[in-house]
Parts: sequence; structure tokens; C-alpha cells
Amino acid sequence: MNSFNLAAYAGLLRFPSFVKISFLVGFLIMSVMGNAQLQWGVKAGLNLSTSTEGHGGSETKFGGYGGAKIWVPLGKRFFLEPELLFSGKGYRNQSYNEDRSAYRFNYITVPVLFSYLFDCKTRLLAGPEIGYLVNAKANYQGSGYNETRDIMSAISSKTDVGLAMGLDHQFTKRMHAEIRYVLGLTKVHQDYSYPSRTISVAGYNRVIQVGLAYDLAKKKSQ
Repeated sequence: MNSFNLAAYAGLLRFPSFVKISFLVGFLIMSVMGNAQLQWGVKAGLNLSTSTEGHGGSETKFGGYGGAKIWVPLGKRFFLEPELLFSGKGYRNQSYNEDRSAYRFNYITVPVLFSYLFDCKTRLLAGPEIGYLVNAKANYQGSGYNETRDIMSAISSKTDVGLAMGLDHQFTKRMHAEIRYVLGLTKVHQDYSYPSRTISVAGYNRVIQVGLAYDLAKKKSQ
């Protein structure tokens, strides 16, 4: 192996895991797409997110998601459905002294779902999802203060791996309604710094997604 190839390989290893896995997913998708009938579209909806652990107890936070997806037939009833999404996750909590806080984690996510068409309009979906944290902010409210901070440096886990599962129902020729649950499998570590101490919290993201998808076009294999 020459020095150029070694340098290229070493450079790839320095990429975040999210980038390397995305390249791999893209390669697998392109290999399937070569002889397939494709359909693609856009989607958007509402996130209801929380965490398995928050300082003072975790409450649901509202956010949103949006992006694009592709349907690749694998058979008469089976499909591969990769997506590229912007997804807002996070949670709220209330501490014992009645102070309130809200944490917002914005991810670029790549779900790679397998679906089964069990009637002419409804599909069952399940598969892995990987996300990369692009920004994180916290809002603190209490007696006499209301402050928003950038907390990216306090988050040690920038990559979030999860499992998505849900239903998709086509109610017009191009429109779909969908509901999905995303079970986070990677702990999101946070360090909260106070004047007298630092509190470390680790929890898993939990997200319910409700939204719509719109079919844009279909491409038939040559």
C-alpha cells in the first residue's frame, strides 16, 4: 500500500463515527438502487421527546423534524427506506427548589428502515437510526433569572444510536401519515456546573414522532 492510500485511510479514521457510518449506509443504498424502482419524497412533523434521566425529573419537550426519504422495493411487500432528517430532541425538568430548565439537542439523523406492506396502504417500519449532535442549548428559569446557554461542551456523546419503529399509512395518492417511536441506545452524558459542585447526568433519548410525508417522484429502472 502506497503512502497516499495510507494517508487517505488515516484521514478516514479521524472522521466522526456518524460520518463513517453514513458513508457505509450510502454505499449500501446505492448498490441496491442500481436495479430498483425508486420513489422519493419529503417529510416533516412533531417530536415529543424526553430522557430517561434528568436532574429533578424529566418531562416531555416539543420539537420538530423534517427531511427527505427514499423508498427502495426489495420485493412485493418489503421496502428499504433510508432517510436524512433534522430532528430536535431534548427534555424539560423541574428541580426540587422549583427552578425549571429545558434542554434542546438538535441532531442530523440517518434512519435506515425496513418496512412491510401488510395491506395496500399501511406499512410497518423498523430499523436502526444514527444521529450526530449539531448543537445543544439549555434554558434555566428561576426566581429573578432566565438564562440560555450553549452546552455543547458539556455533552460528551455527540453520536446518538437508536432503534426506530412505527407505522406509515397512505391516505391519498401522494400523502402519508406516520407515527414512530425512537428508542435511544446511547447515553447522553451531561455535566452541570454550579458554583459549589458539578452534577453529572446520563440518560437515553426517547422520542415519539407524528407527521406527514409527501411523495415527490418515482424513477423506474432502465
